[in-house]
Amino acid sequence: MKAPVRLQELPPERNTAVLYSIVMYGRGVATESHFVRDSISEMGGVLKADGFASGFRQIIGRSAGRVALAKRRNRSVIGSMNDLIVQARLQLVINGVPPYETSFFLNRTPMSYIDYRRPRETFQNLFGPRQLT
Repeated sequence: MKAPVRLQELPPERNTAVLYSIVMYGRGVATESHFVRDSISEMGGVLKADGFASGFRQIIGRSAGRVALAKRRNRSVIGSMNDLIVQARLQLVINGVPPYETSFFLNRTPMSYIDYRRPRETFQNLFGPRQLT
């Protein structure tokens, strides 16, 4: 029997709405562990290509073994996620943009939940004024 997953709150400086998104293929993702492995791999690739290699190492890479899937109770976040899904579908289906490139489009799209800033900017702000590479 699998032990229950205990959710931990992130420190306040990390428990911030960012909405940084990745889009990836879902074919072949049959289990939760495959989903987590493939998601982290894709996150690493997108973040590194977007200039956030050290951000990936600082925030995601070192915590990768402690992933928990959970429900989000904030309806504004759910609404923003739905907006991102619509935008991703438009890029993927109508415009024929590959998932990898769609990730960059989404992260440069202003979102109302984060005061019409771009997810890429909010992710950058987690690290202060210094440039991430």
